[in-house]
Amino acid sequence: MNLAPTVGPLVAELLSGFTVVLLAYFDLCGFHFEKLKDLPSAGLVVLVLLAWVLGTFFDLIRNLFEHVWDCSWFAERPLDWEFFFRGDEKELAKLEHYFWSFYILDADMVVAILSFLMLGRWVLSMTIGQAQTYSPILHLILFAIAMLFALDAMLLRWEIKELLNEDQK
Repeated sequence: MNLAPTVGPLVAELLSGFTVVLLAYFDLCGFHFEKLKDLPSAGLVVLVLLAWVLGTFFDLIRNLFEHVWDCSWFAERPLDWEFFFRGDEKELAKLEHYFWSFYILDADMVVAILSFLMLGRWVLSMTIGQAQTYSPILHLILFAIAMLFALDAMLLRWEIKELLNEDQK
């Protein structure tokens, strides 16, 4: 079995973390990039590392929710996780390329956006001491975007389950 990290999960971690960093930047500085131009290269590296750490944390939260989504309240049967260890490598590659990577990205984005909406203002005011106020309409738009990601993640997870069930037949 190949234990090397795959690109899809790493991209999902970076993009979800970067999304929150960008939302926080817009909350602090407004919708322009002038302050980023003045940031030294080391500062940009720190922002990328912060995005990756945050994205890894959002992925951790998604991993914890996997157990909830597999419980009998939400699913007739859990996702066949063993397929990822015993399945045919070509089938696994197709599954990851067409479904799994996008599912992880969608689910991580939901966690990232909702985390920012629920905790972003508090974290910014506690750490930096200031935060502008996004308008309620912008909060609603961000919430709607998170719900679209959630719907897509749910549909992709269902498709993954169906594909795994077909492979077992």
